[in-house]
Amino acid sequence: MPNADSASGPDATALRVGLLMSDAVTRQLLGLLLQRLEAAPPVIVEDLDAAGRFIAEATPALLIVGIDPPGHPDVDADADVARLAPLATLAAVGRAQAPGAIRLVALIRDPADDERCRAAGADATLPHPPRLATLRAVMAASPTVEPPTDFDPGALHDLQRLYGDAGLAEVVGALIADLPVQQARADAAIAAGNLAALGRIAHALRGTSLQLGADALAARCAEVEAQASAGDRTRTSADVRGLLARHARLVAAVWRHGAILAAAPTTAAASAAAASAAAGDIGR
Repeated sequence: MPNADSASGPDATALRVGLLMSDAVTRQLLGLLLQRLEAAPPVIVEDLDAAGRFIAEATPALLIVGIDPPGHPDVDADADVARLAPLATLAAVGRAQAPGAIRLVALIRDPADDERCRAAGADATLPHPPRLATLRAVMAASPTVEPPTDFDPGALHDLQRLYGDAGLAEVVGALIADLPVQQARADAAIAAGNLAALGRIAHALRGTSLQLGADALAARCAEVEAQASAGDRTRTSADVRGLLARHARLVAAVWRHGAILAAAPTTAAASAAAASAAAGDIGR
């Protein structure tokens, strides 16, 4: 019989939890709390490569990522938040294969980090130090549902006729693997205030959107590219992040399409692993 502390909602015993954080004391505390919730022992995730493998293999799952505040000894807080973006991309790909399969949770010491962690792709945040009630609530929350996408089934059928099922599967697999690479380029351009680079990213996303039949997204990409040319740094930085999020959902929706999965030369896990490898390159 479950004890009074056990999590309600999704079966805690079936939920795998990965911990990506440097603080060994926090990892130990989370392990003890998970034990009280009758969950499986957590998986210690050392880096982005390991995170990609965890996302590809663990269903259902939570990945808890430690975020330390500015000024915390030996920690680059901005880097902690930045690595959420490629992880969120991998999580979106995982949910394309199994809706609700993976949720990304940021463990934050500074409440002010809630908004920027969610903007970077976290599904939820967990205050530090973690407590039984807040961890239970995160574990019991409803599975993440992807918002509507720019996916057009009619355009996909046109591409299938052009490339064939296997060829289209290869194209989409390459797009998935490129998602974290595009995110890393955007992060670097935003950090450097490089509007020209942001404009090139918007231009490239426009081309891909047109290829996938996402005319509305392509038009938005053109608007953001024009903003970059006009020198609007603040709006362009935020809007490029929005474009990347919409693009990731579009690619995941295309991949989810049954004909793609049936014809794919690789498994879903292998495709997510390819994206993981790209994300790992970003982290090094």
